[in-house]
Amino acid sequence: MNVHGGHHAFFAALVKRPVLLLTLLFTCVIIGVIAYARIPVQMMPDGIVDPGLQVFVTNPGSSAQENEERVARVLEAELRTLAGIEDIESSSRQDSVGIFVNFKSDTDMDYAKAEVRDRLERARPQLPTSVQEIGIWSWSESDLPVMFFALLHPGDSERTDFLVENVIQRHLEAVDGVGRIEMYGIADDSLRILLDEDRVKAANLDIGALIRRLSADNFAMPMGEVEDGGSRVLLRSDMRFKDPAEIEGYPVGNGLVLRDIARVLPVKSVRESLSRVDGKYAYWGEIQKDGQANVVETCHRLLAAFHTLEQDPALRGEFGFRILFNQGEFIENSLDQLRHTAVTGGLLAVVILFVFLWRVRLTLIVALSIPISVLLTIAWAYFTGGTFNVLTMTGMTLALGMLVDNSIVVVENITRLRAEGRPMTESIVSGTAEVGLAVVLSTLTVVVVFLPLIFMGENPSLRIILGELGLPLCVSLIVSLIVALIFLPVLVRGALGPRATRLQLAANRFAVIGELPGRAVGWCIGAMRALFHGVVRLLYAVCVGVLAVAVPLRFVLAALVVAVAGWKAWIAWPAIESARLMEVKDPDPVALLAITYGVPTVFAVSLILIGLTRWRKLLAVPPTRPQKLVPATRSVLDLVIEGNQRLVAWSVTHRFAASFVMLLAFVSIVVPVNRMVVAAFGEEDSKTRINVWVELEDNFTLAQAAAEMDHYDEFLESKRGTYHFDHSGNRFSVTGGRVSLYWDQPQKQEHMDFVLADLKRDVPRLPGHKLQFFDEMESGENRSRSVVTFRLHGPDSDELERYGTQAVELLQAVPGLSSVSSPLENAPKQVRIKFDSDLAQQLGVSPQTALENISWALRGVQLPRFQEPGREIPLIIEYDEENVAGLGTLRDLTVYTEQNAVPLSSFADLEFGQQRRAIYRRNGQVTFTIQAKVDNPARQRELSDAGLRALSAG
Repeated sequence: MNVHGGHHAFFAALVKRPVLLLTLLFTCVIIGVIAYARIPVQMMPDGIVDPGLQVFVTNPGSSAQENEERVARVLEAELRTLAGIEDIESSSRQDSVGIFVNFKSDTDMDYAKAEVRDRLERARPQLPTSVQEIGIWSWSESDLPVMFFALLHPGDSERTDFLVENVIQRHLEAVDGVGRIEMYGIADDSLRILLDEDRVKAANLDIGALIRRLSADNFAMPMGEVEDGGSRVLLRSDMRFKDPAEIEGYPVGNGLVLRDIARVLPVKSVRESLSRVDGKYAYWGEIQKDGQANVVETCHRLLAAFHTLEQDPALRGEFGFRILFNQGEFIENSLDQLRHTAVTGGLLAVVILFVFLWRVRLTLIVALSIPISVLLTIAWAYFTGGTFNVLTMTGMTLALGMLVDNSIVVVENITRLRAEGRPMTESIVSGTAEVGLAVVLSTLTVVVVFLPLIFMGENPSLRIILGELGLPLCVSLIVSLIVALIFLPVLVRGALGPRATRLQLAANRFAVIGELPGRAVGWCIGAMRALFHGVVRLLYAVCVGVLAVAVPLRFVLAALVVAVAGWKAWIAWPAIESARLMEVKDPDPVALLAITYGVPTVFAVSLILIGLTRWRKLLAVPPTRPQKLVPATRSVLDLVIEGNQRLVAWSVTHRFAASFVMLLAFVSIVVPVNRMVVAAFGEEDSKTRINVWVELEDNFTLAQAAAEMDHYDEFLESKRGTYHFDHSGNRFSVTGGRVSLYWDQPQKQEHMDFVLADLKRDVPRLPGHKLQFFDEMESGENRSRSVVTFRLHGPDSDELERYGTQAVELLQAVPGLSSVSSPLENAPKQVRIKFDSDLAQQLGVSPQTALENISWALRGVQLPRFQEPGREIPLIIEYDEENVAGLGTLRDLTVYTEQNAVPLSSFADLEFGQQRRAIYRRNGQVTFTIQAKVDNPARQRELSDAGLRALSAG
């Protein structure tokens, strides 16, 4: 055979240049090693961006209704002018507003963010002056913090704040690779002008005028340049207050200064929530890396910094750190898993290859295709600007089992031709050429499967995820194909050469030992054949005996089956008829009886009358004993080849039976599918954490809430030895909180079920507390079928509340619905001020002026910030809470105008009602949600329709 002609010429040319190919292979491996050492390592790839933006607005002292009318509506009107918007949703709460702007998936989010910022600036003049901060938040995987941690501290004090800001935070910010650190839970410093209400009234002071003067006089601005002796000097006016004493001496009129009517004190911001970890108060921190920093190395340096801080004498051992999330550790664990999978898969491949090939050098050559393909895939990712992330690792891990396929096929074919006695060169060239097209097509078939998933997705983020997962897999397969067809034949040439004399003698001696597995498997097969034949003979005897009795009595057996079925149907008929009379939606009684009893009876009678006689004919010939039980073989490979040949031969001669077996194998997928538990992405976190939500009544202060939550910390500490948890957390506010148990490693489901059951049984039940466990918070199928949700939509929140109250009454009258609840249930009380517009106009008071005076009196106002050495802090003027008499302040409030002072009570009345905790809007419509429990989940759809009919009729 001429190996140098036709399609063999290419492979023949490769075989003739071993030095060139080996040099090229070695160079590629070195490049792969360098790329592996330098490729950026991170958890997720860049570019995964949520097509939405969140806008947060802080408006201290405001109610949900005020924020909905004066903030949410104004911002929504501006944001609706943006292009590419799908939905705008808002959530107006006390002191804050959250707006969620959802864009189309193909929107450029950088441009969209700039446009949203522009619209917010346009709307800023229309917002209340009490609005302090407007923030925009967008989500991207590249913005994910590398570490979350809890900072345990001894308690709030000046020393604690100083150490956190000047020792701990600065030390962590100095760590190489750290870009930004955010600490949550620290009370901010502020300077407060606390007015004495009685002194203000006695001085007949216009608070509005005082606030305007303080705002105008506390400023710094450039005034231009002046020339002096030929040089230019910048002129700047600085009227800012230098110290609290200067503020106290500020003149307020009538010969008075500010200290005569107020106190000027540094005050910490009032906390809205507190956090404890393992019973100690804690701050929460998040750390983001610098853009070019390595995640793993940065996290290692941060852990070292935490250890150094814990030993710092300045901290006196009073501060501790609890790592809540470590992205570097997550990446390292994923890499370790990849290495473990690669090593395990490689070793198994080596063992199996050695068993089949029985050549050490060939086995090692084929096994080398795994690390070579992985290294070259990493090199491809590095030089194309990619990163080594979890998705990339997953794609390469999925491909590990397929990387040796092409090499095995090529090596096996070359070995077969060589065993037939062909020359070495001809065996290598012909063996590679014969299977070249087959391995190329099989590899491209796998690659083509992933291409539509990678390039045809409409969602950009989903396209990135599939690309990071599928492209490394495809590239590694193509690389393994190149290794198998280009480099492997050259390596095989040396491996198939004759062994040395001593190696051949050792191989001959080892061959006797190598035959033992084949002989052992043969004896096992023989024993199984003998056992199977014995069982078949026994079953044959039993069946023949049973048929000898049953065939003559087949008509009697058929009649007995019909009688039993009729008796069962007679007993079931009254229950079916009574259910039909009660209007339960069941099938027709006759059809139900026919399906339940008629069809099985017909099948059983047919089986008895026809099947028994046919079985008797089939069993006329007894089973024969195999001529040879133990197969004559010396190799497991020979047994596999022989078994495969027999299976193929049987399938060809028994095509119907083979097709039926294949169908049964396909249908068997129903078993694992039915036993499979479908969970949401990230639900594995439920194996490391258990949460208990605590809802408190409205009459608790933050200090009282802290005392109430202490009971849960004490209970969990007493259960530490039973639950074996690593940490406990407690985060709460005046309305409630969350108690959590944390394990560093995933726990077995049995242990998590035990802990949850024990918690439900033994956790303290305290007055004024309502507990909900984490499994009760899930909206599973059973839970969703026991609750019906009705949503009312309208443009006006007040009108919607009125209609919502009527809807609750209508739904409570629907039979089958119970526990009807609405957002007004357990809502806090509120005071509404109703103006008499005509009377206010006669007195010269505008509603805007009245609202400003009320706002200044009750919640104060923020002045231009006060300059301290090295920082600026808020400067706020407000009434001293110790001297404010609640509603009396509002009733006795005086509204100051440019001409006179008018009591608020002369043109306004106070009304008492309820205030929703939150007002939700979607695309300009307010949403009022009502929920009701369903007494019978099977009737959920029917009761839902009944509720809708009741609402429509009302």
